[in-house]
Amino acid sequence: MKSKKIILGLLVVLIILASALYLKKESTYSLVQDQAKTENPQGQKSENPDGRSLEDIAADKKIAKQRAKNRKDWLEEGWAGSVKRGGDIVLGPIDSQRTEGLFADLDQATENYIESKPDVYPPREDGHENDHNADLVFMQTVDYRVVDLIGSIPLDKRKGPIQGLKNEDLFAYEARRLDGKYDELILAKPQGQKEWRVVFAGSYYDLKKALQ
Repeated sequence: MKSKKIILGLLVVLIILASALYLKKESTYSLVQDQAKTENPQGQKSENPDGRSLEDIAADKKIAKQRAKNRKDWLEEGWAGSVKRGGDIVLGPIDSQRTEGLFADLDQATENYIESKPDVYPPREDGHENDHNADLVFMQTVDYRVVDLIGSIPLDKRKGPIQGLKNEDLFAYEARRLDGKYDELILAKPQGQKEWRVVFAGSYYDLKKALQ
């Protein structure tokens, strides 16, 4: 009788151990699968299913905060700041060619573009101190990644909207959409042409795809 109880007890222990090992195996497999889902093809972990890296998520938050501050400062004070550039890359003419006239031309080209798409962008208004009815619709982009992305591509490797264009032939603006999101606007003025024009409009992530 005692031997039967011992055998029965051993069987119960073995069943419990087998169940525990199975559950541990399943738990480990699920953990590996979940981790794989949060990594992009390069193995970088991402907090979002859209494939953004942790660095991009942090940058998006920083840029959104700066844009909100710029808009507030524009409405209340009539001026807007910017974000520190990520590197030493500069788009557009440099030195003596970087004049007020250059930025007037860029502003005009950008304004012409957003006015041609009233279903996408709000109308631009001239803001000034304590003018709460004015709004900041566009300005030079505060997303430093845009300039760094373009500047990092060698001239002979440039594709899509910047194909064949040098850094001095390009400029980056941003425009707030009616839905509150922001588009990066890439303006170009190839050598020999008289006017700047928008050659790309979309998010930073759209731009990355367009340049691949």
